[in-house]
Amino acid sequence: ERNILNPGDAFGTGQIMRESVRGIRETLNAVRSVYKRAKYKGIGCGVKSTGLGNGTIEGGYITIHVLPNSRLEILNGYTEMGQGVYTATMQAVCEETGLPADIMTVRWDKDLGEKCGETWASRATTLSCAAAQRAARKLAEDLTAHTLDELVGREYYDECVYNFTTRPGTPEAVTNPNTHLTFSYAAQVALVDERGLIERFVVANDVGRAINPRLCAEQMEGGVHMGLGYALSEDFTSTDGRPDSLALKDLGIVRARHMPQVDVILIEVPDEIGVYGAKGVGEIGCVATASAVAGALHSYDGIRRFKLPMDDAPAAASSVPRSRSNLKSQFNPQSTVRNPQDRERGV
Repeated sequence: ERNILNPGDAFGTGQIMRESVRGIRETLNAVRSVYKRAKYKGIGCGVKSTGLGNGTIEGGYITIHVLPNSRLEILNGYTEMGQGVYTATMQAVCEETGLPADIMTVRWDKDLGEKCGETWASRATTLSCAAAQRAARKLAEDLTAHTLDELVGREYYDECVYNFTTRPGTPEAVTNPNTHLTFSYAAQVALVDERGLIERFVVANDVGRAINPRLCAEQMEGGVHMGLGYALSEDFTSTDGRPDSLALKDLGIVRARHMPQVDVILIEVPDEIGVYGAKGVGEIGCVATASAVAGALHSYDGIRRFKLPMDDAPAAASSVPRSRSNLKSQFNPQSTVRNPQDRERGV
């Protein structure tokens, strides 16, 4: 605990951490008993920023249309790519209006999208939910005096814009810049069995507020899955700038059947800025995984590993491609170049 951040401490970028940074201590406390009881174990902590930061003007923009037959259409500038941002947007509208989700439809809007910029899951959820909260409160106010059918044709627009992060090139005299909107935190414990294999992961993540708890937990498990590949087996090698293989199987991605048990603990220390106190999820699920694995392997065999992937460990055996040592002789870059005449003939 002596190395963790506390309120008032400066982050590596110089940003002064707010009161909500105490969430990182809460994640450590949540996994403490598991770590103490285990024989072969390793622990890692992680910090992940939310939003682009670095002087970027970041905003969420929402328009709610009241349609006939007691329906709502919610226009969002962020794109749904399976990360659940539209579900979270509806949740915000439901929370503020008390209306059921089954009367709502969320769709992307080009004009709003041009204002939003890039869609990242935590960024999109944090910003669009904040805008949806504000727009929905306007609708909720009208619903105190009117039925939904009486409001058909009305639009409720609002936005949430943050413009307080520090731009690159700011004079060095600014010793404590605000580089990002906020941060989320994690602590992970990797447990190794008597054979040196990863048998279990316990992860605690401070997300501020779990807007969609199930999705948060699944994101954490998926993060550990990615983090294990990064730690133990994944490698994309090249020779003279050319990939040694174009086969997905040669990357060393951990297969689902080789995944250990992953137990997720969601911690909610509210953020001062994020809507409903949310901080974000995203990459925080895999930030601490490799360090936890390295510690667990050292606990097991006494070897300190400083190179990724740690494919010499017994835990990596099931995922490291058997052919990796021969990739350079197997791959012929020219085999991927198609003859233009063949392309014209549809070959």
